[in-house]
Amino acid sequence: MFVAVKDTSTNGTIDNLTTLVQMFGLPNRLVTDKGTCFTARKFEEFCEEKGVHHTLTSTRRPQANGQVERTNSIVLSMLVAQVTKEDEWDQWLPVVQMQINNSESKVTQRTTFELLHGYRPRFRLGKTRELSETVDTWTCPNELWEEAREASERSKAKMKEDYDLHRHNNTKYTVGEIVVMTTVPTHTGQSTKLQNKYRGPLTITEVLPGDVYRVAQLQEDEKRRFTTTAHVSQLKSWRLEDEPDEASDTSEEEGRGPNGETSCEDDADPPPEHQKNGKEVRRSVRVRKKPTRLDDYV
Repeated sequence: MFVAVKDTSTNGTIDNLTTLVQMFGLPNRLVTDKGTCFTARKFEEFCEEKGVHHTLTSTRRPQANGQVERTNSIVLSMLVAQVTKEDEWDQWLPVVQMQINNSESKVTQRTTFELLHGYRPRFRLGKTRELSETVDTWTCPNELWEEAREASERSKAKMKEDYDLHRHNNTKYTVGEIVVMTTVPTHTGQSTKLQNKYRGPLTITEVLPGDVYRVAQLQEDEKRRFTTTAHVSQLKSWRLEDEPDEASDTSEEEGRGPNGETSCEDDADPPPEHQKNGKEVRRSVRVRKKPTRLDDYV
């Protein structure tokens, strides 16, 4: 369901959400970004009063609410293809909604309207109605839901397999750990290449589901303490330049003898490259060949 609004104020958002609740009932959870209309105290009180669990996505992480981002992309593309005047886009929104709800899904091979009501509606009468294979055909929605659920699970498994090939390594942070967070360049009309790429140091204050962490400013200033949520791919461990490496210190201590002398084993020549780890490594050798017609060059 698409609704055109004049602004994104908190009162307007609550009014539209109230209309949605009156038509379809209360949702268990509401996922939104960190817009000012969603972070306002009045909107939080509205969700608490209705018993709706409000979840805010992390900053600069569109994958956290991928369904909405995908839908927005489709709606924008369809409006650009059909609207002739920019100030008339709201009049075309019901048409776009009808087209999306009656478009066949690539995964389920069904339309959204068909999955909800069990049949495909017709909007025009003519000769094409006689050629249609779905005229006057009704299927129990429960059967369609089961088929769509199985097809969706197969599709999600395939997409997850493809996504995991390039997925970020599974880095974990604990509460109290010091990190830095990537920032968005500030456009000042000049080059942004020399601007700071990270903000910090920050400290982990809470571990949230979905590899999301709540971070806060390590040092409080006179105004207020900066706090936000960030995905693990936007964080990086904090380390000072002169901070000693524990692994290197440990290895040096193990290599010294009881009198502080270095073990002779460390001074031994390393094994040849072709005999590393007890296995013979085959390496290609370049062979210089003389020209076949050497007399031509002598």
